[in-house]
Amino acid sequence: MVSAVQKVDFRTGAALSNDIDTALADLDKKLDFDTADATVLFVSSQYDLDQLGSAIKARVRAELGYPIMVTPFAQFVGSQAAINVILGERYKEVTDQVIQYALGLWGKEGSDHMDPAVKAKILDRPRAREIEKIVYPEPTLEEVRKQYGGSHLSDEELLLRFYAGPEFVDALKGAPPRKEYLARKPLVRLVEELGKKKLGHVHIRKGDFSLTVQRTE
Repeated sequence: MVSAVQKVDFRTGAALSNDIDTALADLDKKLDFDTADATVLFVSSQYDLDQLGSAIKARVRAELGYPIMVTPFAQFVGSQAAINVILGERYKEVTDQVIQYALGLWGKEGSDHMDPAVKAKILDRPRAREIEKIVYPEPTLEEVRKQYGGSHLSDEELLLRFYAGPEFVDALKGAPPRKEYLARKPLVRLVEELGKKKLGHVHIRKGDFSLTVQRTE
């Protein structure tokens, strides 16, 4: 398995570091890929590359105040970690979503717990000032219902239409019925039908195969 990162002097081929912690520290700081530095990152077989990637994302997550790693916050962390490494400088460029997060538009709790230095660097750019001035609409529930179908909609369908889009919900409703594939698996069908009957014990045997099902109270 290919794995971690090792820094090498490509004039001599000598390894400058084969320790994953040292390599990670190099990546955590401003990375220099200039030939003047005469170094290059290459894949070593000594460590798991996934381990290094997880460590880099963990550092970004910590600096963003430990957001819960579910959509969309997991994507915020992963994308920013990749951008930091690709550009060779941490937070030189950030996504609009990370700027919104730092501004508290995805919840004040996350923004309030960010690393102050990282937060200041994210917000100290023209794009952050542009986003800060945007006034986002805050429609009432009545307005949302009127826009997405009226009062007859259930709360569940209203939320689906609001977040996923009416086209998605309409396509979902218009989809053909789900096909039933169990007919191709007579044993599964047999077990299902037997389960509906008041049988205490069922034993099925065919050749080398045997199956015993026993009802427990």
